[in-house]
Amino acid sequence: MPSKEENTSGICDASVFLGTTTFLNDVHHTSNDINDLRGLGRREMYFSMEKYLPRRAVSDDVITMVNSTASLEFAKEVLLVLISPLKTKYPVSMAAANSLLLQRTYA
Repeated sequence: MPSKEENTSGICDASVFLGTTTFLNDVHHTSNDINDLRGLGRREMYFSMEKYLPRRAVSDDVITMVNSTASLEFAKEVLLVLISPLKTKYPVSMAAANSLLLQRTYA
């Protein structure tokens, strides 16, 4: 099971796998469709439908999840996670990089 100490990222059916563990129960997340996860609550460890967000991409403190049509959003969210620790070390250059990433919105 992934550690909640580090960011975990997943596309598409990775959310279904994580839904079979307790990992998604405490974080906001997405998937291809809520119905992909809905049946897991009875059989497995997924009890977090109230944390499900029907978006193409969702980032929480410890997780970045996107649906199967959001590869660009996935790249953006992962880059934001990767540059986040560098922002305090290199505030000027990282702020500019972050600004460029945030200006790009893929709907």
